[in-house]
Amino acid sequence: MGRFSLKLLSLFIFLFVFGCARPPIKSKDDALRKTSTPHLSDDLSLRTLIEGIKHQIRYLKVTARSSPNLTFGKHTFSKLSYATELEKLVKFAEGGAKGGQILKWVSEHFDFYEVYGDEAWGEIFLTSYYEPVIQGSRMKTKLFTEPLYKKPDDLVEIQVSKFDRRFARIRPCAGDCSERNRRPVPRLLVPSILEKKFTMAPSNGKA
Repeated sequence: MGRFSLKLLSLFIFLFVFGCARPPIKSKDDALRKTSTPHLSDDLSLRTLIEGIKHQIRYLKVTARSSPNLTFGKHTFSKLSYATELEKLVKFAEGGAKGGQILKWVSEHFDFYEVYGDEAWGEIFLTSYYEPVIQGSRMKTKLFTEPLYKKPDDLVEIQVSKFDRRFARIRPCAGDCSERNRRPVPRLLVPSILEKKFTMAPSNGKA
């Protein structure tokens, strides 16, 4: 293949790859857009969701003094008005509404927005963590069979906020710097199904 043909091939690949790429957004107003109401469902209790919304309401009221508005794409709302609508949701949920009724209320009273995404609108990669409260036993039984190990006493923790004030809200990073083999110390015995879940998706558990 001649040098001219190689240049044409390189140009074709360049145009194909970058011609199909999505253009970057020009302003933060383009990062979100209003979309249709999705199908909402959850097979678990919504109690923790409501508690989280209460925390958000308090946060909105406190921060409204210095930063009064929220921006969703091209739409702007005051934090206090948003907090008021969330309070209505909490009141409805705590008035005896079931999970399906709560989700239906949300779909009828709130607008939904999607992010610009990677290759398409709404396409994102999301990870999340939670802090479960689980039952355990100090005695081995038919139910509680697998050990849940305690944190090693010599675990090294690093306060990343001391390196940069931007990391003030980030929890300390922890790690084991020793080269010796440590024998883990069991803290509690938990059901085997929980042990498998923690192995697959580690989180900061409370027991």
